[in-house]
Amino acid sequence: MVGANWSDEAGVTMKDHLTPATIAEIRRQYRMDKLCVFIRYCVRIWWTRDIIKLTATNAQQVAHYRKVFNKCTLFYYAQEAQRPNPGWNTAYLPDEPGAAVYKAWYQIQDDQPNIDWDRYFAYPLQLAASGPSTVSELVKMHRKICQRATEYHARALQIKKGPWTDINEVHNPRNYMLYPLCSALLVVQDNDVDPRMPCRTTPSLIRPNGGVALDRYSQAQTVVLVRTGDEEDLSKPIDFSALAHKALPLARSDATTHDALRVSIYDAVNFIAELQKNEEVKNPEFYYNPRIDTRKNPYLTLSKSTEPNLRDRLWYPASEDEYVAELLTIGKYAETEDLIKSAKERARRLEAGDEDWDDLERNKKYGNMRI
Repeated sequence: MVGANWSDEAGVTMKDHLTPATIAEIRRQYRMDKLCVFIRYCVRIWWTRDIIKLTATNAQQVAHYRKVFNKCTLFYYAQEAQRPNPGWNTAYLPDEPGAAVYKAWYQIQDDQPNIDWDRYFAYPLQLAASGPSTVSELVKMHRKICQRATEYHARALQIKKGPWTDINEVHNPRNYMLYPLCSALLVVQDNDVDPRMPCRTTPSLIRPNGGVALDRYSQAQTVVLVRTGDEEDLSKPIDFSALAHKALPLARSDATTHDALRVSIYDAVNFIAELQKNEEVKNPEFYYNPRIDTRKNPYLTLSKSTEPNLRDRLWYPASEDEYVAELLTIGKYAETEDLIKSAKERARRLEAGDEDWDDLERNKKYGNMRI
């Protein structure tokens, strides 16, 4: 680990000289930084910039186990959910669904989900005009993607030396698995509620500051949940009865041969997250991974390192406790002075009753959509 050679340094800790309120703010800063990194990598890039367009023939290309594995489901954007972009004679995907999924996912897990090794609610796929369009075609494609990802993963496990040996096990297949729930259930968004388009039947989805009110949007935007029939590895079959009172008109004549249900994005995320929680309780050995993923943890910069490259001067603590303990060591890290200073100032403003004390919360945004 970078920074291990500093462990014997006789640094002086600031811990005994700071108030509990300041320490609490340092911890909150850590969690907020981790949250922002998660938004940048798992949400902004996956859901808006790096999304794959699924055609009728490219299932093999999209079925990389790092995309499909460690996800509760796959999220398909149908053609009807894509917004036209006349200037480019193509369609683009709106930001709001990914942001709404993210907020609901975080809320149901008390803002502390396990995001190690790309764990998340879903991986998104954009359906091309030539791709599957009916529910039956989509289920067939979904099964093929899961099968190809499993085959790819099995081959990767047989490789004695792989690319993960040089990059902190980022690609190590031991850290990835196909969740049984992902095989059993898919999500498709087949319509688009544009928050900036006036609608008489929906309360305003725009905040006074111009951003999108994600809580209201996630209730207005609907998706369809579809059981694929591959439920033999689940602890028990999926039961939609708990969502019956929240179900909306299905409005899909092609879904009559499948068990499908239309609900809001908010209800879909909560339902699937609860299913996954139950699976992990029933089969903890399957989901347990002792290896720690530090890629999304806030880093510290060694101030006295002689390494010429910045990357070699960065250290990623494995936990919040380790981060705080190391940060408070005087003279060891470049960030110590500024982070302690800002934490002290927030604690002071909070104690003084300043309504505008929380600059961390003000900056916690997904684009211009407050999360």
